[in-house]
Amino acid sequence: MEELTHYVAQMREIGAIPIIITPIVRNTWRGSDGSYNDLLEEYANACHLVGEKYKAPVIDLHKAYMEKIKELGFEQSKLFFFPKDFTHTNDYGGYLAASFVASGLQSANIKGLSKRISMDVATFKPPKDIEQERSI
Repeated sequence: MEELTHYVAQMREIGAIPIIITPIVRNTWRGSDGSYNDLLEEYANACHLVGEKYKAPVIDLHKAYMEKIKELGFEQSKLFFFPKDFTHTNDYGGYLAASFVASGLQSANIKGLSKRISMDVATFKPPKDIEQERSI
């Protein structure tokens, strides 16, 4: 939390608006009962604590991505990550994350920012080549 607090202070010193984005989730599940195993919850919680304490907007990428992962389950969620990698998203997963961040920015009510986001996140679709990549 100390580093994150430092970054918020540095951004404000140069006149920027710090926006904290929680970490993306991993596609990790418990073998015994098949429930989702959130390995980054404490990091997401730290982002919320710093955002609240220092009045910085927080985009909850962690929650949005986790809801999608839980909805689809382990096997289908593999589409968002590189093969045999449960941490690093492929391009398709990156576009999904970008849509969650754009949606969060639009709803964060940051003065003047939501008008600058031109994409319609409700109808967001990745480029055709990325969409095709996911079905391979």
